[in-house]
Amino acid sequence: MKQSHSGGTGDEPGEAVDSATSDVASHVSERVIGVGTDLVDVPQLARALIRTPGMKDRIFTLAEWTYAQRYKDPSQHLAARFAAKEAVMKSLGKGMGDMSFDEIEVTRDDSGKPSVSLYGRALEVATEARVLRFEVSLTHTATMAHSMVTAIGRVE
Repeated sequence: MKQSHSGGTGDEPGEAVDSATSDVASHVSERVIGVGTDLVDVPQLARALIRTPGMKDRIFTLAEWTYAQRYKDPSQHLAARFAAKEAVMKSLGKGMGDMSFDEIEVTRDDSGKPSVSLYGRALEVATEARVLRFEVSLTHTATMAHSMVTAIGRVE
């Protein structure tokens, strides 16, 4: 077995890198800024959106709304995104008075992994907190939607 070197790249003969050690080392300068979680009652959100039509534009971006409309029951997907927005705010130690819901957009990569994009005041708050990225988890049933978000930042 080859010996691993701290900071080794594996490029030199006889120099090996332990991938687990390398992964950890690349994240040593990062820390958890905060964790947020939120649980949403899907039927309650669906009723609120029907009762208050302008609510959709205050909470969801066009891309989020369009994404959810692809499904037979879009309310489950909208509720999961609403939960993620709340969880982002909580991970930053902030609330609805500090940023708008439509400044937090829940996106997905090609594999379906969720993430968030921030705009306006939400971006300013995250930048001030030195957030590098968010780790986002979403789940839902016909009646409940949940999200957990971890804000990861730089160690100063």
